[in-house]
Amino acid sequence: MALGPEMIGSGGLARQIIAEFGGPRNVCAIGDPRARKKEVISRMYRHWETLIGSHTTIFSPSVDFGEGTIIFAGAIIGPGVDIGRHVIVGNNTVISHDSYVGSFVTFGPNVSVLGGAYIGDGCLIGAGAVVNIGATVPDGTLVKANTVWKK
Repeated sequence: MALGPEMIGSGGLARQIIAEFGGPRNVCAIGDPRARKKEVISRMYRHWETLIGSHTTIFSPSVDFGEGTIIFAGAIIGPGVDIGRHVIVGNNTVISHDSYVGSFVTFGPNVSVLGGAYIGDGCLIGAGAVVNIGATVPDGTLVKANTVWKK
């Protein structure tokens, strides 16, 4: 049985995906990491697209992107970065060298993840937040907008 494209979600994130990448796309456009994971798991039969926006800079072919990841325009991804499945990277977000991003993570726009940081599964990193060099953000953590995570 052939399955057509299915965009899960109908809010601003879905509209942004359609504007940036055209539609319909086979993606899960739900910003809340827990809700996104639930919807993806309920559709295990799907092959999810990985989308990389315009004017995105990827500094190395060694960057690994998981299935269903969406990277919006203007993002910068450094060398040696590992990005899990179904991650949403907001506009103009920077993920510096040798950082790890778990699955079902959402980054708002203008986030800075500095080198060697570890972002656990299911985190929500608010707009304009900074994750310091070598910091660890545990699974399921909310980093509020415009804050600095130092741990």
